Amino acid sequence: MKIGICDDSLNDIKLISAAIKKYYSSKFPKITCELCVFTDAIEFLNNYNESNYDLLFIDIFLNDTNGFNIAQQINKEKNTPIILYSSSKDFAVEGYQINLFGYLLKPLSINKLYTFLDRFHEVNQTKTISFMKKGKEEIILTKNILFIESKGRQVYIHTNKNQKLVYYDSLDNVEKRLDDPKFLRTHKSYLVNMKKITKLNQRWFEVENGEHVIIKIKEYKKIVQQYHDFIIKENIDECF
Repeated sequence: MKIGICDDSLNDIKLISAAIKKYYSSKFPKITCELCVFTDAIEFLNNYNESNYDLLFIDIFLNDTNGFNIAQQINKEKNTPIILYSSSKDFAVEGYQINLFGYLLKPLSINKLYTFLDRFHEVNQTKTISFMKKGKEEIILTKNILFIESKGRQVYIHTNKNQKLVYYDSLDNVEKRLDDPKFLRTHKSYLVNMKKITKLNQRWFEVENGEHVIIKIKEYKKIVQQYHDFIIKENIDECF
C-alpha cells in the first residue's frame, strides 16, 4: 500500500502520517503501508510521474501552487483516489466535480480521515495474498498484481509498482489461494489480472506496464471468451 502526502506544513504532515500508521497497524496489520511525503508540489509531481500510488492526500493551499490544480492534473492522467484538505470550504464542490474521493476541513478530524480510509478499502475490496520468504511473511495487495508466471519451483509476481517478486510456490497453489475471478489462467505458466489487461493479440495479452502474458494456443478461443465475459460483467456491474 503506497500513500502520497503533499503538504508544506510539517505539523499537518506529522498528524496525517501518524493517523495513517495507526489506522493500518490496528485495522490491516498485515498490509505494509509506505508513506511518501512531499513539501514541494513540483517535486511531488515529478515523483508521481514515476511512481504508482494507491491513495493521495493533498493540501489545497501550498506555497508554490494550488492543490486543487494538482488534483485536476493527476485526474487527467490516472484515476488515483485523492483526498484534498483545507481550512476553507471553497473548493469542496469543485473537488467533487473532478471525481475527488474526499475533502477534509482543518483542523483535521482523525475520525473523518478514518471514515475515508474505511470507504477507500470498502470500494477497493482490499484483498491480499501472503508468501513466506526467509522465515518472514510478505503480504501483497492482489489489486497491485499485473500477472504471475512460474518457472521451475518458483513463481514471479509482477506488480504495478515495477516489482518482480520471487517466491517458492506453484502456480496451481497460488491460483487456488487467490480464489479471485479477476485472475485468468492463460497458460500453464501464466496467471493474469484481467483488470490490468490493455491489449489483446492472437498470441498474448498486454498488461499496463507493456509486458506480454502468453495465451495457450489450443485454448485461445476459450480464454479470450472468458476475458470478454469478465469485461462485460464488470461494465454491467459499474452501470448498476
